[in-house]
Amino acid sequence: MFISSLLRLSLIFFLTIISACAGTSTQFLGHSNEIENTPTPTGFTISPSDAMVIRRLNDGPRIFVDEVYHDGENYYICNNTIGFKSSQPLKTGRVINGQTGEIYNRKTKSWEPDPRIEKHTQVNQTGAAATGLNKGS
Repeated sequence: MFISSLLRLSLIFFLTIISACAGTSTQFLGHSNEIENTPTPTGFTISPSDAMVIRRLNDGPRIFVDEVYHDGENYYICNNTIGFKSSQPLKTGRVINGQTGEIYNRKTKSWEPDPRIEKHTQVNQTGAAATGLNKGS
């Protein structure tokens, strides 16, 4: 009886380890103050420095240095106290799509547009309104 319980416990432990290893892994790219010349990961069109611009436009300035991670599809930007690495960038980091620059909103569970495009569009609409070049005029 003791051996069968031990075998069951071992199997549960083994399956837990396998499932944890099969999860998405992230790679640390660097800190926001040193990311300027970091190469763009394979398959991404948004560079790490562009991801930082997107994060700043969306969230504003931060006190501490950001840490930048990536997986196969997204950047994960975590704001942590200097000297402490994020233990869970997938759960706590700002998620930015590496192809489109869209930002994942954890509260609404939806993707929001790249703020660089949104800001550019607002400027163009203001300029068109000022010159009277709106549609339908």
